Parts: sequence; structure tokens; C-alpha cells
Amino acid sequence: MYISIEQSEKQMNVLKSKIAWIPVLLIAVYFTQGCQNSKAPEQKLYQEVMNVHDSVMPKMKDIREGIKFAESTLEKEGLNEAKKSELTRLKRSLVQAEDAMWDWMHNFDAERAQTDTAEAYLRDEKLKIKNVRALMLGSIEEIEAFRKQLNEKIEDETN
Repeated sequence: MYISIEQSEKQMNVLKSKIAWIPVLLIAVYFTQGCQNSKAPEQKLYQEVMNVHDSVMPKMKDIREGIKFAESTLEKEGLNEAKKSELTRLKRSLVQAEDAMWDWMHNFDAERAQTDTAEAYLRDEKLKIKNVRALMLGSIEEIEAFRKQLNEKIEDETN
């Protein structure tokens, strides 16, 4: 099978035009990958912030239960003033922890986490949500210790 010079030149031109697109495609891939990689630290940081939030959010139920326990226990008679004062402080701590979580959730701006200043913003938010977590876990631990101590006292009195 013989190809004429004209056909050969046409095939060569087609091949050259296809080859000419290779650098354009490589540049496009490079820039696409570069943009994705430049956002990688922010994406990782965003996920870290969300992981802290997601780990502590289920504890809101424990906060609510602790507040209800404090309120119902404060209404009971027979609690000395020192215990009432301590329980009032613990309730206030639980309410503060609950409010801190709600405030953080309402103030967190997911759109701002996608801007040029996202890294600084997310670092700040990570610190804030870690503080919320510490506040929540600390207040839950304290009310549970109080509840345990109160239950032990009741058991001792009934024995």
C-alpha cells in the first residue's frame, strides 16, 4: 500500500496538531494539581477542626442531662448549703459549656474557611473548638463526680 506525498503530509500535519496539544494539557494538569495541593493544608486543618467538633458534639446530651440533674437535685430538700453552692456552680459550668458549643457552631463560617486567609482562620477555630471541648468534658466530669459522691452518701445513709 502506497501513500501519496499529499496524504503523508496531511497525516503528518494531523499528528503535529495533536502533538501540539500535549504541552497545553500538561500545563492544565500541572495548574489543576497545583491548585489542589495548595489547598491541601487548609483541607487537612478544616478536617481537624471538624473532627474535634464531631468528637464532642454527642456530649451535648450529657451536658443537658447534667443540667437537669443539677436542677432537680437543687429542688430537693435536705441538701446542705455547701452542696447547694457546689451544685449551683456545676450547673453554671454546664450551661457555660453548652453555650460555648452553640456559640462556636453559630459563629463558625465554612465559607471563610475557603478563602485566602483560611489557614489562619482555621487555626484560630481549631483552638476555639478545643477550648470548647475542654470546657464541656471538664464540666461533665465534675457533675458526674458530684453525682457519684451524692449517690455514695445516700447509700451510706440508707445502710
